[in-house]
Amino acid sequence: MKTRQVGQLIRWALATLGIIQASPVAAATHTLTLNPGSAQVAFRAYGLRVLPIDGAFTRFNGTLVVDSADPTACQVNIKAEAVSLQMPDSAMTKDALGADLLDVTRHPAFAFNGQCREGQVRGTLLLHGVSRPLTLDVGLERGRWVAAGRMRRANWDTGARPLLAGPAARIRFTAALPAGFLAAS
Repeated sequence: MKTRQVGQLIRWALATLGIIQASPVAAATHTLTLNPGSAQVAFRAYGLRVLPIDGAFTRFNGTLVVDSADPTACQVNIKAEAVSLQMPDSAMTKDALGADLLDVTRHPAFAFNGQCREGQVRGTLLLHGVSRPLTLDVGLERGRWVAAGRMRRANWDTGARPLLAGPAARIRFTAALPAGFLAAS
């Protein structure tokens, strides 16, 4: 059963039991602007496969179109300046931006475009000049929309230093939802 159908079934059952009013709730589609003030574009790799290596892009923009009746049904478009990557250690940041990994001189853009259905966003990730399909799980955390999943770095020609940075990285997009968004669902 689809997420929307489950939500409707729960509302019907609660209305039948008199726990909530039976009046229909109007769904609202929201187009959110994604920028560093309201969202985050981040990754995590694992050095030696156990030590977390975190990074985030500080210059990006995009949109998230989301329905208050089903926050997992959405459309997302994000574009970041790859050179804006920040990591806790400046030497790591410099190395990640260099020719062996992101090669930001030749590949200045990082982008993701996708459609959400049934708790996942299926889209295309552009990284290091390579565009490939990527599927992320979608959910809500503390009033924020979250899409997260793993990518095999070698699939985007960023597989250098597999021992130091691991063979995969977790990609995570988060966006603040508007006030009252969850109350409308």
